Amino acid sequence: MSHTKHILFVDAEQRALEAIEQVLHRDSYRWNLSFASDGESALELLETDTVDVLVTELALPRLDGVQLLESARQLHPDSIRIVFSGEVELHRILQSSAVAHQALAKPASPRQVRQAIERASQVHEALGTEACRRLVSGADGLPMVPSIYSKLVCTLANPNASMQQVADVISEDVSLCAQILRLVNSAFFGLAREVTTVGDAIRYLGPAVVRDLVLSEEAYRLVAHGSQQANAIIESVRRHSRMTAKVARKLVSSPELAEQAFLAGMLHQVGTLLLAARGEDIESLERPARADAPSAGGGLIARRKEPELDHFRLGAYLLGLWGLPAAIVETVAECSDPSISASTHAELIAAVHVAHRVIANVLPAHDGSEPVYEAPRLYCLERLGLPDAHELTASVRAQISVQSMETRS
Repeated sequence: MSHTKHILFVDAEQRALEAIEQVLHRDSYRWNLSFASDGESALELLETDTVDVLVTELALPRLDGVQLLESARQLHPDSIRIVFSGEVELHRILQSSAVAHQALAKPASPRQVRQAIERASQVHEALGTEACRRLVSGADGLPMVPSIYSKLVCTLANPNASMQQVADVISEDVSLCAQILRLVNSAFFGLAREVTTVGDAIRYLGPAVVRDLVLSEEAYRLVAHGSQQANAIIESVRRHSRMTAKVARKLVSSPELAEQAFLAGMLHQVGTLLLAARGEDIESLERPARADAPSAGGGLIARRKEPELDHFRLGAYLLGLWGLPAAIVETVAECSDPSISASTHAELIAAVHVAHRVIANVLPAHDGSEPVYEAPRLYCLERLGLPDAHELTASVRAQISVQSMETRS
C-alpha cells in the first residue's frame, strides 16, 4: 500500500489557504493536506507529525518563512521544501534557496502548484535512496571554483562586458551553471518553456538579476574553501565536465539536442561535487556494475531504483528536486551505465555516456593517477552512428596535448 503524503501549506492569508484547499480537494485521496496561518503553528505541526512536503510563504507572522524552512530541514531532512511567495525581492528568494528546493511565485495556477509537488515527489521516489536523501538533506548548494568565481565577478564589474562574455564564464563552472538554470527554471519566473542553455537563462534573467545572484552572500558561501584534496576534486570535476560537455554537443543530431547535451555534460558529475563538499570518501562510494536491462517504460519513474549510492544518481536527485528539466535529470541519472532503453532521451543519454567515458579514459584522476580504460557501451556508439570510440578518443587526446603545450608555453 502506497504512503499517503502529508503536505503542509503555510500562508498568513486565509483566502490563499482556502483557495489551495478548494483546488487540491480532489487530491485528498492521495495527499493528506494540512494548513497553518503563521510560522509558529506550522512549527508545532512539524514537531508533532511527519511532513513530506512543506509549501510556505516567506513573509509569515511569529516565525519567518526561511526559519521555518530551516526547522523543517532539521526535523524532516527527507522533506520536499517549496517556497510559495509573493516576495519580489530577489535576495529573499536567494536566501531561501539554501533551505528550499524550489520556488513558486504568487499567484501561481493550481496546475503549477500540483505540478511542482508531483514532479518533486516523482524524483524523490524514483531516485531518492536513503543515502541520496541523507547527503542532499544538508546541502546548501554546490561548491564553485574560486578562480572562476573571481573571474565572473570581474566580468560583471566591467561595464563593457557583453552577456555572451558573462555566459562564457558561467559555462566554465558546474556550480554556476546549475545555480543559474535552477533559478530560471523555477516556477517563480513563470516561463512558458524549460530553459536548457546558460545563454538563454541570462537573457531571460537579465544582467541585474545575474549580478545579484553571483554577488549574493548565498553564492559566496559556495566558493570552495575546503581541504586541498576536496579542491583538487572540484577542479578535476570542472575540467572533466567541461570537456565532456564539448564532446557530447558534437555527437548529437540536432542543434536543440546539442545545447541539452552540453548542459547535461556540464552537470553530469554534480553528485561528485556534492560528495566532495560534504567531505565524503568518494572512492568508497563507487557503485558496483549492473547488468544491462531494458527500461520498463523509458521514463524517469520507470527506471528501477538501486540501493547503492552512485555519484550520477545522487546528482540527478539533487537536480530533480531543484526543478531542472526532466531530460537533463534523466540523462545525468543514466549516463554512467545506461540500459538499452526506449527512453525519448536515448540519444542524449548515449552522447553524454560516450563523451564521459572518452574523457575519463584520457584525463588523469584528481590524484594524478592514470585512468583505467573503460570502453563506451556498444549500443550507445551504435545509437550515435559511431563504429567505435578509437577515433574520437585519439582526437580528444590530441586536443588535450595541444592545450597542455599551450599552457606550458
